[in-house]
Amino acid sequence: RRELPEPRAFADRLGEFFAKLPRQLSYAVELRNPELLSHGYLEVLAQHGVGHVLNFWQRMPDIGAQLDVPGVLTAPFVVSRLLIPPGQSYEDRKRSLAPFDRVVDPQEKMRDDVARLAEACEKLGKVLLVIVNNKAEGSSPLTVRALAERIVEAVAVRDIDGGWTFALHDDPPRRKRSWRRGRERQEQPQGTLDDVGQGSTVAGCSPPSALDHSVFKIQRRSHA
Repeated sequence: RRELPEPRAFADRLGEFFAKLPRQLSYAVELRNPELLSHGYLEVLAQHGVGHVLNFWQRMPDIGAQLDVPGVLTAPFVVSRLLIPPGQSYEDRKRSLAPFDRVVDPQEKMRDDVARLAEACEKLGKVLLVIVNNKAEGSSPLTVRALAERIVEAVAVRDIDGGWTFALHDDPPRRKRSWRRGRERQEQPQGTLDDVGQGSTVAGCSPPSALDHSVFKIQRRSHA
């Protein structure tokens, strides 16, 4: 078994690596070992404009605990990956949640943490990308819908005039249905972004079991 690098040495090697990469691209680092989530690591990411991925993963602190780390939002964008609840295993989740066509194990704190992360991104003017795996709750598109509705309640409703844009991206693309503040409305044609002048629109995807991951993008709509 290979030993983990010392946190300072790990951060220094990351700095050397990112210094050699093209600056026109965006980068993010996802840790799977909490020992490496150090002040020096975050300093290096911030220096190079690289994001720290706030992940929901078996061996990492939950998203709320990571969000509480000073300086953790290191880039103009934020990435969060919702994979497996801390303390659980991939194989156990796969066995207990298949066939991934419904939410089997709602993770209420995870949802609250993502809503709090969205609010933090709003205050700092950062774009938030949330990547959801079926093993988080049982169905990634349905988790995305639940997250979107919670974020609308927690963040967007209190700032209707500013406007928010929500988008769900899937591969392969499928027909989408839209909800405005959690209320179903008319079926929308296929597309990557659905925008409403008053309030926010939440994009959903059907059938839920067709995807393993869903990507959810949240940002404040700019005005010309």
